This record gives sequence, C-alpha cells and structure tokens, in this order.
Amino acid sequence: MSSDNSWAPIREFSADKRRRRFPWEAVAALVVVSGILGWFLVPRYREMKATAQEKVILDHVFKYLSGADQFFREHPGRLFIRHDELVGPGRPVPADFGPEAGEDYSVLFPLRRDLARLAVQTSAGRRLIWFSHDDPDGKPWRDRVSQRADGELTGVAEMIKAYHELLARESHDGVLVKLLPDGSRLETTYRGGVPHGAFKAVFPDGKPWGEANYENGRVTGPCWNYSRAGVRFDELSPADISQPLKTVL
Repeated sequence: MSSDNSWAPIREFSADKRRRRFPWEAVAALVVVSGILGWFLVPRYREMKATAQEKVILDHVFKYLSGADQFFREHPGRLFIRHDELVGPGRPVPADFGPEAGEDYSVLFPLRRDLARLAVQTSAGRRLIWFSHDDPDGKPWRDRVSQRADGELTGVAEMIKAYHELLARESHDGVLVKLLPDGSRLETTYRGGVPHGAFKAVFPDGKPWGEANYENGRVTGPCWNYSRAGVRFDELSPADISQPLKTVL
C-alpha cells in the first residue's frame, strides 16, 4: 500500500496570505479622529494667536499714545504731532514698531491733542482700538476694544459699553465742540460718524489757536497753528530733526 496520501487536498500558502493584513478600519477611524481634532483645535489655535497679536499691537498703539502725551506736555501750544516728531532718536518713541499682523501704524498720524481714539487694522480685517472717555467719577480714562472683520466688538463688557457711548456722541452730522480743562475750545465737523470738514481751535479768550480740514477721518492740507504772539506755521510741514521742536505759546 502506498503511503502517499495523494487523495488529500493540497493547501497552498502564498506570501500574501501569510502577511498580516493592516486593519483599514483603524485607518478610517484615525482619519476621522484627526479631522475632528483639526476642526476643533485649529480655529482655537488661530484665535489664541490672534489674541496674542492683539495684545502686542494694542501695547504698541498705547506707546504711541504715551509718547504723544509727553510731547504735548512739553509743547503746550501744539495741536498736532507728526510721525517724525514723535518717533526716532531723541523723540518720545525711540523707534517704530514692526507689524505683528499686517497692521500699518502710519495711519495714526498726525496725532491731535484731544484725540478720542486710535485704531489700526490687521491684514485679517480686525481693528484694534484705544479710546478715551470719562470714568464714572468724571475723570478722563483710556480703554481698549477689538473689532472683528464682521463688526463685532470684543473685550470687557464695560469697555464695549463705553465705546458704544463714544460712537453715539460722534454719530451725528455737524460740529462737535470739546472744551479743554484750560477753557480752550475745539470744534470738529463730523459726517457719518467721522471727522469730515473744518476743524478749529480757539484759546479761552476766543483768539484763534489753530485750523485744519478733514476728509473721511483724515487730516488733509495744512494744520495752521497760531501762537499768542501772532506767529503762524503749518504743523504738518517737515521737521528738521537736528533742530529743537517748535513750541508755540
């Protein structure tokens, strides 16, 4: 009898059959989980990055504000300050700040003595705003808010409320009068909530102090300043940085 079990079925084992198959279900699950995490985390990372950038930008704007405060204390007769008077060696702000998110600080200038707000805009359309208002005790105060590209304001609720009140005061068309502590009067023409038209400043005794013109919130043309001695000069004319800054009394 033959011992050859030729009748038995022959099993064939290929290399593919011996190799362990990768669980494609796990791959699909990993893709789904990664997508969910990306959907959840990426927008929050971007928001955190934008918030950090906003803090830096607002700090830069505040330094321009603080430098302007110093300038106007040292030059009590001035109404406007140019970039080249505020920024540079020997100036209140030693050097310009580079952009954090595509913002342009040149739009802040010239700065006016009684400025109510300063705003810069990022490349993503966010506006970062420092603004002045009176606190509950009637003392001047500065706060900050952020405005998203869709117009929504973000920040502390009290700050947003104060900013809305400022916008309401500026929303009318016509001349808005502001009195300074020494009795000087500043008259700004508004249209559509932004300065547009003539600006005039007078001393407490009614004598002219300065005049300028706005177009859609921006100063155009000369900003004439009149001293008590009757000297007139344009505050927008270029400065010779090697010479002392002009003081008008």
